[in-house]
Amino acid sequence: MATVFGDAQGILIVDFLEGQRMVTSAYYESVLKKLAKALADKHARKLPHRFLLHQGSDSAHSSH
Repeated sequence: MATVFGDAQGILIVDFLEGQRMVTSAYYESVLKKLAKALADKHARKLPHRFLLHQGSDSAHSSH
């Protein structure tokens, strides 16, 4: 499974969940920390402003 975050200019980070691991709060927290660093690196002058995080809840696509 891949977790992808992007902005209007493109993809910021892609994180792959390896093997049969599950998405836990610890995993999600680590991904959000990576996102915060990517935002800080890319938008250093805009950090005092707020960012809106939209999380989709679509299920993963699969085929037989």
